Amino acid sequence: MTVHEPPAAGPATGGDEISVRGLWIGMAVGGPIMAFALWGLFAESAATDPPAFARWFVGGVVVHDLVLAPLVCAAGILLGRVVAPPWLAPVRTGLFASAVVIAVGWAPLWGTGRDRVPDNPSVQPLAYGTAVATVLALVWLGVAAWLAVVALRRGERHRDGRRPA
Repeated sequence: MTVHEPPAAGPATGGDEISVRGLWIGMAVGGPIMAFALWGLFAESAATDPPAFARWFVGGVVVHDLVLAPLVCAAGILLGRVVAPPWLAPVRTGLFASAVVIAVGWAPLWGTGRDRVPDNPSVQPLAYGTAVATVLALVWLGVAAWLAVVALRRGERHRDGRRPA
């Protein structure tokens, strides 16, 4: 079986030109959106609290770079050493999906926003703990199904000992 590798990006394939074009397209679309967001941040400063936003934004960058990224790298290295290669993709996918679910559900789980309008029951009207737990259960149910398929495929063999294609 031959493995085909994609051509390397560079002058011969026009890869540099495409990435520069993509940068400018991204700047043309994203720049006005970011400018509008910043305008709204300062124009509505009574409601948005720009100093608190700045602390949150800088704090998020620091926490990501000094805490989260090293932990994820260490977990990836550890996972690669502990989990056998056939099982690695499903487990990594489950862990990644779980991290995304927890990141998205973090604010409602901790009740962020309730203190600003404590008399408004519509700010967080749902049982977010149950919702996050349900999504995590579905993620790991999918991982378990994937692992079962991997196990079944590993168990399948032809009479002469070769694996099926």
